[in-house]
Amino acid sequence: MDEQSEHQTQRERLERSTWALRTAYEVELARLRAENARLQNEIDGFMRWRVVRALVGWQRIHASLRQLSPARMRQLRRTATLTLRRKGAGAVIRRGMLWLSGRRGYWRDLAEAAPPSNAAASAKMRIDEPLVGSGDAPPIEIGAPNGRSALILAPSVPAYDRESGARRLDHLIGLLRSLGWAVALRVETLDGGDSYLPRLRAAGVDVGLFGTPPPILPDLILIQFWGVAEAHLPRLRAVYPSAKILIDSVDLHFVREVRSGDYAGAGTTFGRELAAYRAADGTLTVSQKEADWLTDLLPGSNVYLLPLMETFAPSPIPFAERRGVVFLGSFRHQPNVDALDWLLRQIVPLLDPDLLTAHPLSIIGYGLHEYAPAYAALQLHGVEMVGAVESVVPYLERARVMAAPLRFGAGTKGKLLQAALIGTPSVTTRIGVEGLPLEHDQSILIADDAPTFAAALTRLLSDGALWKRLSETARQQTEAQHSRKAVMARWRAVLSALGFDHSA
Repeated sequence: MDEQSEHQTQRERLERSTWALRTAYEVELARLRAENARLQNEIDGFMRWRVVRALVGWQRIHASLRQLSPARMRQLRRTATLTLRRKGAGAVIRRGMLWLSGRRGYWRDLAEAAPPSNAAASAKMRIDEPLVGSGDAPPIEIGAPNGRSALILAPSVPAYDRESGARRLDHLIGLLRSLGWAVALRVETLDGGDSYLPRLRAAGVDVGLFGTPPPILPDLILIQFWGVAEAHLPRLRAVYPSAKILIDSVDLHFVREVRSGDYAGAGTTFGRELAAYRAADGTLTVSQKEADWLTDLLPGSNVYLLPLMETFAPSPIPFAERRGVVFLGSFRHQPNVDALDWLLRQIVPLLDPDLLTAHPLSIIGYGLHEYAPAYAALQLHGVEMVGAVESVVPYLERARVMAAPLRFGAGTKGKLLQAALIGTPSVTTRIGVEGLPLEHDQSILIADDAPTFAAALTRLLSDGALWKRLSETARQQTEAQHSRKAVMARWRAVLSALGFDHSA
């Protein structure tokens, strides 16, 4: 018996080593491919930026120079001549751009570069370098150790201030740690995660790349997204046969693809995604609707509803002191890119310019800098391109309305949940409100075409009684299902169903 146990142990070690080597090879290959794609995108984006900056910069230089006195012009000519002799033409252009912008950043140069006659109609832009790992950090409480260990697989370190799915994973890590679980996080890449690692490691989370064995054999393996599960679940099952494997769907990808019109992609995704869920011991969904769909499509499989969680406090700022409309979303997510395009091209032009003067539209989100120049060219009045921010809370607290004109997507929209808990009423679509306990004209306004959406924004910006009713009702309804207490109760129930008692 001892000899058999020793052989079994050696076999498990060999399987783990083989899995680690194979995974390390695949990770390195994927990293090289991703790096190649990233560099190509950076080159393309940099060239587009240089062209736009040059054109707009020269336009501004020409307009500004015409307003200078002859004495100031002579001084600039002398400075430019000396700089040209010493450092070349590029230095002259850079010095001129810095002088004109007051060193406030090139995106503001782009916004203010239009001729004086059109300056009032231009969209304002104040995008700086993306901020990461700074604001809205969910607290991680550490409970007494219970002897159980969880291994979590995800594409990257959860950037909780960039995307709703990443924020959800960060919450799940926090819930496990508060229940006393040891947690090991394995990711495909650590790129972009430097700002988030110290907080996780301070909470006792062991972080490493795919293929790095966890320090403790896991009792639970939690995999974010079906694609990660498809790639790694079979080997995980072989190496850790006693562990329970749970997939967090975040949203049903094939549903998102169908709604975007990508029927070919959805057809390919459909079978593979369902097969991944079938192979696991359970699947998490963020909404009851998606849980019902999976239950129908995968009879006999374990599907668990675990809603998004947020803990934001209500804003103390009343209706009369609120100002503006806010659009929030990661622009690495295609539904948000499409929503912004629809908002700026078809909805904003229908709004009264005086209303936009009183309540300008602020566009907030990581990755906006890739799209901002194109929208600046629309010359929209009352639109400000903000980009990445340290915290969305001050913007949501001070805005009068949230706009979320999502035309496709799946899952639950974290931005609408955050706005509801803070007490900022929203206008969205039927797809946008999916998964949230909000009803039209009671706790949110729903509109699926541009004229109706613009009318709803106008109504909510102007009607104080309606605003107050929606603000109060939305917070009450979302807090009942999405508070930490409510989500923790469901998380305990999921763990119990998997064989871990409530103290786990």
